[in-house]
Amino acid sequence: MPSVTLLTDIPGWVEPLERTLLDAGWLVEVVDLASLSWSPTEPPSLQGLVFNRIASNTGGGRAELLCKARDLLLTLELFQVPIINGSFCQMVGSSKTLQASVFRAAGVRTPRTIHLPSHGLTPPPGLYKPNVGGYGQGINSSVPVYSEDGCAVWQELVNSSNGLTYRAEFLDGELLYLSATEGKSFNACVGESREAVLSEDCPSSILEECRRVVSLAQLQVGSVEYLLDSQGRHWFIDINPVSSLAPQAEAFLGWDPLFKLEEFLRGKAL
Repeated sequence: MPSVTLLTDIPGWVEPLERTLLDAGWLVEVVDLASLSWSPTEPPSLQGLVFNRIASNTGGGRAELLCKARDLLLTLELFQVPIINGSFCQMVGSSKTLQASVFRAAGVRTPRTIHLPSHGLTPPPGLYKPNVGGYGQGINSSVPVYSEDGCAVWQELVNSSNGLTYRAEFLDGELLYLSATEGKSFNACVGESREAVLSEDCPSSILEECRRVVSLAQLQVGSVEYLLDSQGRHWFIDINPVSSLAPQAEAFLGWDPLFKLEEFLRGKAL
């Protein structure tokens, strides 16, 4: 019987996956990062395969969880505990600065981004974002917003010509589906919108670039977001290791993406 630890900071988020795994005969342990403690000289006692579902925007007044997530994942890796979405993926997901570096290293188009010190730099007009974000929190066009890690970023403003944000959802390097959602506000979540338009296809040139990003980010499960400008060029804007599946995904695809995720995890647990 395969076993897995679902490592999270928001236990409610993993309940659908937990049910799917239990129905498939798994031994499942849900571990809340906030309540976990361990000795630095010993690997934490977590059962089986560890699936990292710690939110990329861990914070919200809980700055200590940023360091705790980093130290825990690196410790597990040092002790060779098998992990899905490991420490580097976690750091990419929780840093707008590092995401920009991944996009550039992958050779894809992304808005110019500047890491802002706490004083002494006045960038041109654009967008200010907390380095650790999520749900568009803190994004504005007037003043820097510093996140729990003490960092903020300035980013070149690229407008979507059709008002849509695209999210390519990946599993083990392969596209599950592409969703498109109208960006009515910065805090719109593509993965939770019931108005999202889904497709099983993605333009081949964009798909290949997405795969390069996913590979460099060491993203085994998660999504990449992009938008199209007035010249039809695509700009990559976000990497999300803990993206939530679109509510209508099963009805659209004719199969439950969680079943494919279970098959993937089973292969890694053997």
